[in-house]
Amino acid sequence: MTTNPTTAVRSSASNATSASNATTAAATVSGPATTSPAPKPATAPPPTSPAPSPTNQALVATERGYGPWRLGMTDAQLVAAAGASLGTPMRDDLCVVHRLKTPNGQAQAIIHRRPENVTIVIDTPPRTKTDRGVGDGSSVAAVRTAYGKDHKVEIIETAAGSTLVVAPLGKDVTRDPTFGFAISGSTVGPPMVGGIPGFEYCSG
Repeated sequence: MTTNPTTAVRSSASNATSASNATTAAATVSGPATTSPAPKPATAPPPTSPAPSPTNQALVATERGYGPWRLGMTDAQLVAAAGASLGTPMRDDLCVVHRLKTPNGQAQAIIHRRPENVTIVIDTPPRTKTDRGVGDGSSVAAVRTAYGKDHKVEIIETAAGSTLVVAPLGKDVTRDPTFGFAISGSTVGPPMVGGIPGFEYCSG
């Protein structure tokens, strides 16, 4: 039987191509398996600083209050603002006196029940200064220098002795005090915010 050479060559080439394809397929099947990269570990959020407690705040007296307390606050607002630093209050028919524990001692906020029922005076502890840098241990002259240009600054006599009073211009120092400082010699004590040392605030 006679074989056509051309047919033989074509058959051989076809066989070679089939063998090559089979090898490629086998390599594809048996090649190394691909894997997804391992997930990165979750990153914890950066720690946040705890909210400052009243005892860690800058405890200075301002025309509006002291530390977390403000003049005009209600009983509930004072309690919420003081948080864990709240001391034991004193309550009677006329007043509520709240106490705030601070590194310098206790501050007191007085709520007059009739008619205001809000905080009218805040008595600050030893070593307290105002936001103008004067207060316990400052000279009378230093307080005059700090407030004399835009406030009234007068000395009055009370049941507790001489008191230096700072009040807004055009206001009566005994009715609308910004600060009151008890005087001892040539220096003053800590500021009373909204009040005057020696005045009675829990009376009918």
